[in-house]
Amino acid sequence: MTPPPLEEEENYIEEAPFVPPTASELPPLDELKPKILKALRDERHSLAAAMEKSGNWSVEGSVITLSFNSPFESTFIEKESREIENMLKKSLGLNLQIKTVVKQIKKEALKENVDDQVKLVQNIFRGTLINRSK
Repeated sequence: MTPPPLEEEENYIEEAPFVPPTASELPPLDELKPKILKALRDERHSLAAAMEKSGNWSVEGSVITLSFNSPFESTFIEKESREIENMLKKSLGLNLQIKTVVKQIKKEALKENVDDQVKLVQNIFRGTLINRSK
């Protein structure tokens, strides 16, 4: 018995699994930030506007951490982070993760600032401070 004839095998190109870039493989942050904002602005202007309100960007591996003064923008970006990551992958070819943090304001500094404001109002209106706490 002779074996059946071999059929031609289809040529398959096997794609290598994606390896996230390290911080050394990414462009410097001062070059990367405008590219990211432009890509987001082209897709959804509101995302770019919210990301522009972040104070500080830092990169560690493939994670970009954005710090915000307000929890509003931070929560908005956090909720939309998957969509942002997909947009960046599609438009820039970057597989990045977006994380957000809210800056903690020192309570002592805030209290001093409020005390100064209260004193200013007292002086302007020649008023007195009434303590309503029980």
